[in-house]
Amino acid sequence: MPPGELYGEEYFSRDEYLDYKSQYPTLARNFDRYLQLMRQHGAGEGRLLEVGSAYGFFLIEARRFFEVEGIDVCAEAIAYGREQFGLNLYCADFREFETTRPYNVVCMWDTIEHLFHPREYLARARDLLVEGGHLFLTTGDIGSLLARLRGRKWRQIHPPTHLHYFSQATIRHLLERTGFRVMGIRRVGTYRDINNMLHGLSLFGRRQFVRWIAKKLVDRTGQRWAHRHLYVNLFDIMFVGGRKA
Repeated sequence: MPPGELYGEEYFSRDEYLDYKSQYPTLARNFDRYLQLMRQHGAGEGRLLEVGSAYGFFLIEARRFFEVEGIDVCAEAIAYGREQFGLNLYCADFREFETTRPYNVVCMWDTIEHLFHPREYLARARDLLVEGGHLFLTTGDIGSLLARLRGRKWRQIHPPTHLHYFSQATIRHLLERTGFRVMGIRRVGTYRDINNMLHGLSLFGRRQFVRWIAKKLVDRTGQRWAHRHLYVNLFDIMFVGGRKA
């Protein structure tokens, strides 16, 4: 299935997410934390491109500091970000993306695990960065204690949307092979929307009764838990900072 079909509007509203757009307040808290970490690595201004920008929620936060652009394969999400927020967004395959000016920062939040050819995307990111430009990404850590304990039942393993899984060692190796110097890797927690957490359990829970209970809770609570969130850190998500070597 082409990426544009797999990651269409249904992906964000009925499939992997219950309602992605309603999660903006929750996601904004995560993105603000990412921006703090980026600034700690010396990235606080210039041109920024987000690969896998979806509806543009990170870019809304980031444009306080950067001149922002985004790229995604979901045409509906791109149209929404353009119309609602006035963002400069592109619907295209990043590997073929061209720009007239290089970027200071490229970000990929929870994106690299979805890519058929992650090395090609990282190589393209390097090509589009200024000398010494920054790359930041988040992805699951298959070398974490939880992932090793859960094995095939680890929550991040759910094809066809997640295709590649990285440990700290393998993501470091991949970045170095594509021309980046890794500045730091740390495990981060995130704020999670309660309704969407239950929706995820209803789809990816490893036991049938867990999926059934989660679905019933989502159906019964409706909007009661909308915009309510919890901070969760299972120490199995990596925040990776790299710099063009």
